[in-house]
Amino acid sequence: MMRKQLVLAALAALPGVLSAQSDTFTNDPNGSMTTTCVVQMWRVDGDSLGTVRQISFPILLTLPLNPAVQLSIQHTPTFSQANDIYDRNRRTRDRHNTFKINGLSDTWIQGTYLLPNNRAMLNLGIGAPTGKTGLNNSQFELARNLSRNIFRYQVPVYGQGFCARAGAAVAVPAGTQAVFGIGGQYLYRGKYHPLSYTYEYDGNVKPLKPYDPEYKPGDEATAQAGFDVLLGEKFKLMADVEFTAYQRDLLGGSEVFKAGTRVLGSIALYKQFDQQYLLTSLRYRIRGKHEYLDSLALTMRMSDRNLLGTQIEADVVYKAYAFRDGGFFVYGDARVYGKNENETDGALAVGLGFGVQFPIGETSIGDFRIKFFGGNVQDPRTRNLQGMDASLGVRFLL
Repeated sequence: MMRKQLVLAALAALPGVLSAQSDTFTNDPNGSMTTTCVVQMWRVDGDSLGTVRQISFPILLTLPLNPAVQLSIQHTPTFSQANDIYDRNRRTRDRHNTFKINGLSDTWIQGTYLLPNNRAMLNLGIGAPTGKTGLNNSQFELARNLSRNIFRYQVPVYGQGFCARAGAAVAVPAGTQAVFGIGGQYLYRGKYHPLSYTYEYDGNVKPLKPYDPEYKPGDEATAQAGFDVLLGEKFKLMADVEFTAYQRDLLGGSEVFKAGTRVLGSIALYKQFDQQYLLTSLRYRIRGKHEYLDSLALTMRMSDRNLLGTQIEADVVYKAYAFRDGGFFVYGDARVYGKNENETDGALAVGLGFGVQFPIGETSIGDFRIKFFGGNVQDPRTRNLQGMDASLGVRFLL
């Protein structure tokens, strides 16, 4: 039984292969439904958008069709808002305009098949284009802020058109104390219209001209490898590395951009103390040089430096007190982002918070957690930032 659990843990350590969401193959024989309310707020001093707020309601339905096949559906209604506090005409700071994006995210429908030997897993998924696209001028400005990695908004992008993914993962025991896993996936991205805004194109008459281009994001191919090692009866080491290559993005049928290869490495330690435990993890992310369209020469050029700076993220989860089907948790979070090629987007965010898991009746589990953040951004001058991330969810066993 210990070896089987370790093999499944190694498979679950390859989330990009197995799933479009955080959950992987579960052991609930009758399935579950998780509903959550997530409230996130971030503010950067001197930013024209002021405080950016997002309230989202992730819904995850997991249905085991049989012991080897599992179906999952994920969808997230979301409301995002910010107040423009800079009046560019009067050059004064005032609550002047409200930016909003309200709507649905894309819907992911996914099937996972666990092979009889419990050492391999196949995954197929479809991203249905139910999310909001065709953003207008103010919505596009707000979306740029939501997509910044440092903030980890629940829904950084509402809609991206039709998507499909296929992947597989294999785990191989190495003795009784370790398991190695490898996997890969391919993500197809369809065409869609991300923008639908207007702009001035005549300096004299200043009429408005619509801009609604068709955009085709580049497909993605990912390879992963990882391992789990039992260092003791209640002590485990987990590590994995991931490489993702991207095809070229097309705008109006023309090549305009190609993201550099992404490398993501992570390592985690899990230690159990009676009914308490400590989980620490560290992630390192870096992107290679990108290609972009030189508008003067009308050719693709390689950038001189990396598109994004190095990104390091650390998380700590400590279950400090346990009670029946629940407990009290302490959370720590640190994010350190290096500057990009334009000497901007460097950032530091440090967060601390707590959470409570508690039973609700016989078949439901509640989960509340909240974290508060402080730090700064460098773009290129240093400005302070503040943030808050809170959620309240309920998981219903079906």
